[in-house]
Amino acid sequence: FDRKFCVTSKGYIGLVPPYTELGDKVCLIYSGTTPCLLRDVGKEKHALVGECYLHGMMNGEILPESGDETLFFV
Repeated sequence: FDRKFCVTSKGYIGLVPPYTELGDKVCLIYSGTTPCLLRDVGKEKHALVGECYLHGMMNGEILPESGDETLFFV
């Protein structure tokens, strides 16, 4: 699998799909177990970019946090 290394705005490191862009948002879809990336595509609309691995977020740690998690690449 081709993946890119990333660092989020809150300092999480991980692997994301190769077509991920700066500003994509990390989310956990209700009842899901793997973090996903969403991209804003219009007024209150988002596109699913794909799933990702973010160290420290793979066991639901993202749930209690509020606010957006934005991707930055190294």
